[in-house]
Amino acid sequence: MYKNGNEYYIDLSKLPLDLKRVSIDDAWMIEDGTTYNSTSGRINLSDAKDVRDTVRYLYETNAPALSNTKMTVYVRISEVRDITEPTTEEPTTEQPTTEQPSTSQPVKVEPAPTQTDNSKDASPKTGDTAPLYPVIFLLLASFAGGVTLYIRRKQQ
Repeated sequence: MYKNGNEYYIDLSKLPLDLKRVSIDDAWMIEDGTTYNSTSGRINLSDAKDVRDTVRYLYETNAPALSNTKMTVYVRISEVRDITEPTTEEPTTEQPTTEQPSTSQPVKVEPAPTQTDNSKDASPKTGDTAPLYPVIFLLLASFAGGVTLYIRRKQQ
């Protein structure tokens, strides 16, 4: 989800979707003020959402057997990107003051909670490749079992 000032939106334009098939149910528009712009591919949200909140939209599937069938799609927000332009400060007419050097300790910077620590060994996720040795062993064992069955049937 993107945050630009007081505007919150989800951008679907980068997804492989036909943006003309996306829509928002009228009841949802009334319930939470969600709107959709098919030209920009943006789902505009009236209220701020947080990480792990859910936004929903409809997608027309156009299945041959089910004409005009719409599928409800739920999107769980995993990150809020603030793209608000920084404001420039106006120059002041105050007289400069002399500042004493700071004697405070250095500040330790911690990574943001959404960042991952790459030094840790990540657990496998869906889509990761499996180790090859067990797969090769199973293939060879299956092949050997098939050959054995073939030879036994030929001998009978």
